[in-house]
Amino acid sequence: IRRGRLANINTVDTEVVVLVTTSKGDVRGEVAAINSTCACVDAIDPGDDHNSTLFSKTHFVSEENVEPGDVWTEGSKVYIAREGNRYDLMRNISLDIIRRDPSWLVDIMAENRTLDDLPCFLNAEVFRNIVAEFVSKDWKPHCIELLEKTSKILMNAVISSLKAIPNLTRYPMLRKMIHENAETLFLNKMKEAREQVETHLEIEMFPYTQDSSLFDEIAQSRNRWLQKELEIALLDSQSNNPSDLQNLTVVQHVFERQNQKAIEMQMAEDMAVILDSYGQVAMKRVIDQTPMICLGVFRTLVKNIQTALWNVTDEELLKSMDSDPEILYRYDELAREVEALEKGLDLCKTFL
Repeated sequence: IRRGRLANINTVDTEVVVLVTTSKGDVRGEVAAINSTCACVDAIDPGDDHNSTLFSKTHFVSEENVEPGDVWTEGSKVYIAREGNRYDLMRNISLDIIRRDPSWLVDIMAENRTLDDLPCFLNAEVFRNIVAEFVSKDWKPHCIELLEKTSKILMNAVISSLKAIPNLTRYPMLRKMIHENAETLFLNKMKEAREQVETHLEIEMFPYTQDSSLFDEIAQSRNRWLQKELEIALLDSQSNNPSDLQNLTVVQHVFERQNQKAIEMQMAEDMAVILDSYGQVAMKRVIDQTPMICLGVFRTLVKNIQTALWNVTDEELLKSMDSDPEILYRYDELAREVEALEKGLDLCKTFL
């Protein structure tokens, strides 16, 4: 569940396309290596092959053959191989200035937008469709898989418990009756659990919450990266002892870069903020709800089987107590042998 797209809208990991915030705007790249505080980002866009934000030094010549795209470390240094047996030294970039590129949402939003929807507005229906797709494709299979594993564990436990009951081999009809009652009840409980999980997931496909932390997170996240770019740009300009007018020019340039973004990209960024904030709320509900349903089956199955067996009528019980004819014949045969042995022992005792 935690690896699903709805819970990882802004997760930064290897092979994820990201944006690195700089004083001159965002640099786009793909994460090649990552640890708890930093990441190394490889260039994607033409012209960024020598970008000083991403690389400390480029075009080292290797004495050995290297495969383009291979990444290796030497201490804290991270290298990436290029064609022609060359390689680059990558910078360790703080995760504080790296965010996931939201452009992957552009196509998804376009697919869920109707002809009447203007791309400059966030549509609630588009948001719902995206959430529904992520829940259905990313979360539902794992929830169903948990149910199936629960089913196998419980079924094996029921079968093992029935086999462990003594003296049932003498009454195959009774054994069959107990097994059928337990199996029927078990299948009904698992069917009920599956219906509960599917109903819950269907509800999750219609986004809703009264958790105020969602709205607080959206408010805090909406301008987070604009603020980060402004901070970096102003700190960068401070090293040159700028005047107030120069500071104003820096701020104006940052906002100009923001205004030059395509409207689809701006909407994707807003959608990413909302999806990420809502995804954290919805994920917690799903992670709790499905295991709780499975646990409920564990806790109630034995009691329900006992109740079902208590409801068996005397007539059904007597009918099922008929022994197997072969077992009865063998039992009588053994009884006669025991009786003959006892007579033989008594006869032996008379000679002692």
